[in-house]
Amino acid sequence: MTSTTDKTELLTRMMRPRGVAIIGASENLYSLGTRYLGGMVRHEYPGGLYPVNPKYDEVMGLKCYPSILDVPDPCDTAVLSVREELVEKTLTECAEKGLAGVVVFAAGYREAGEEGAEKERRLAALAKELGIRFVGPNSPGFINFVDRAPVTATSVQFREVLAEAGRLGVVAQSGGVAGIIAERAMDRGIGLSYMLCSGNEADFATPEAIEYLVDDDHTDAIAVYAEGVNDAEGLAKAWQKASDAGKPVVMYRPGSSKASVRAAAAHTGSLADDDQVFDGFAKQYGVIRAYDLDEMLEIATALPKLPERDYENILILTTSGGGSVLAADAIGRLGMDLPELDQEIQESLAERFGSYAVFHNPVDMTSDFVANPALFKQSIELTCASADHDVVVLILTVQRPDFAKELSDMILDTPEAHEGKLIVMWYAGEMSDEARFYLRSEGVTVLEHPRTLAAALDAGRVWYSRRKDLPVAASPEPKQVPEPANAGELFATLAGHGVPVAPNQLIAEAGDLEAASESVPAPWVLKTASTTLGRKSDSGAVRLGLTELGELEESYEAIRAALAGTEAADEPLLLQSMVPIGFELLASVSCDRQYGPAVVLGVGGRMVELHRRASVRRPPLEASDAKAVLGEVGLEPLLEGFRDIPALDPADLAALGNALAAAAEELLAPGDILECNPVAIRSDGGGLCAVDARIERGSE
Repeated sequence: MTSTTDKTELLTRMMRPRGVAIIGASENLYSLGTRYLGGMVRHEYPGGLYPVNPKYDEVMGLKCYPSILDVPDPCDTAVLSVREELVEKTLTECAEKGLAGVVVFAAGYREAGEEGAEKERRLAALAKELGIRFVGPNSPGFINFVDRAPVTATSVQFREVLAEAGRLGVVAQSGGVAGIIAERAMDRGIGLSYMLCSGNEADFATPEAIEYLVDDDHTDAIAVYAEGVNDAEGLAKAWQKASDAGKPVVMYRPGSSKASVRAAAAHTGSLADDDQVFDGFAKQYGVIRAYDLDEMLEIATALPKLPERDYENILILTTSGGGSVLAADAIGRLGMDLPELDQEIQESLAERFGSYAVFHNPVDMTSDFVANPALFKQSIELTCASADHDVVVLILTVQRPDFAKELSDMILDTPEAHEGKLIVMWYAGEMSDEARFYLRSEGVTVLEHPRTLAAALDAGRVWYSRRKDLPVAASPEPKQVPEPANAGELFATLAGHGVPVAPNQLIAEAGDLEAASESVPAPWVLKTASTTLGRKSDSGAVRLGLTELGELEESYEAIRAALAGTEAADEPLLLQSMVPIGFELLASVSCDRQYGPAVVLGVGGRMVELHRRASVRRPPLEASDAKAVLGEVGLEPLLEGFRDIPALDPADLAALGNALAAAAEELLAPGDILECNPVAIRSDGGGLCAVDARIERGSE
């Protein structure tokens, strides 16, 4: 059994090989082995390259060996271009030879059904027993741009030249997508350090790939394409490591998988599916969600260069009025502002341009710069001097190639372009490709679309406001949990963990009402104490605004009559003080089977399903988490108070979420939901109060 340290050392040897064996190489130009070998020859891999096939003495001008056991040392990595039924035998021989790891391209494993999944488990167990690492199965391999080791079967092997190494590491579960990402990056001048394709992840998986890139001195940021999350705990650990190291992670996770928090009779499930839980957790670690491959690449390339700011105040410098309108629209929709430029700088600009030019924000240098390019450079220098703006966005549109090169040189001569204060949005067609490539290759942040520009600036806000001390919670284990007999017991448990609840008392029979009315302050709510009944108001199981004993007695009889013949007929009722409600929130905790505890906060009350506005965080929450959630669901005005609604302290909301999570540890099994709806913001200034609560049990 290999230790964690040994596994890491083996991984490093595999990814930075001194020699690579292509097992199954042949003279067949269309064979898989030839693709690996041909690409490594074409791209001048500097290490030893060893074709292995007993049928040949020579392949592509290289000596061919009959067995992996015959290749000379050092050889660290092998590509298994063999039939699936030969993989285990070949893997064993590679371990005997002392190799660090192999690439298993073969398919027919987990993706082919249970029989294939069993073969995959057997392969993983064999590798662990032998002390050898592997990528795959169903993976074309990896590209190490740093050491010029393209151990891959992707289309990159057919390129005439392998791009120089950059500072962006990429992880992709799909081989086809890995090739697309590498091609898109190289075509646009985005330099990569590694392209790691994990395939079925039977051994080497996305979390470990992220951690490897975090430890890599040649990588500043990490882009991840993940079609699914196989190890949520490992992923959170990798995210935390990246956050601690100051290396941003940008993830493109297409689609939304099956809801992990069920709707059923609980309101929360329909608001917090698997993708929303993932999204909420990602925000806390500073992980950025991208929504297409190009956006992922551009944001990941930009983030390490953006200075630490809150990205609330943006200055636009443009060569095109129309381009600035598009950029301003995209930026404004994400809540960023375009405050006016300092008057002194405006006056300096006005001295250089015609009287018709406008320099408030956006700053439009008009077409004057075409006839007098010096104005272009002067505009950049003056706007970059603004201390009131977090970043200056220079917007360029189509220019003739020779002039685009001249403008690019002036940008490169600006220190702020290398420090991150000046970024470029070059919104044009293919004619500008060469200029964009040139700027990127020199380290300037270049974005190509207003949407991507706004997303990158917003990513800076998320990254620099990330939590740096978020614990990594393990996925929950099945367990037996206590079942509160009724709402009274549930409220008592919640209160015991610090959830603020209204005074209440159980009513078993009508004769209990008088004594209860003396201990529970009026006005009152009388309702069923059942924890299994659906919406109480729909079934006539609740009466509000009661102030007299006679009203209580009358309401008691009415509720009993409404519940006759239902599962709640014999349940006690609950007398509860009626809380003065200024606004209704929802707060719940799901014990997610994959991600662990998830706190959901959002709009509550009767209209919750209509509004469908909620956001998710992993506990424990801080005030900053609660404040961010309120912004995400459009409730940020509550922080300052709104009309007759008192101001909501985000620390109080975070404390309620944490108390609810603590109660959930006692009350929930995997798949369950504990929901408080509504949670009242008291109109009398008394803070928050959980008015109603229920548990929704998940299926086994």
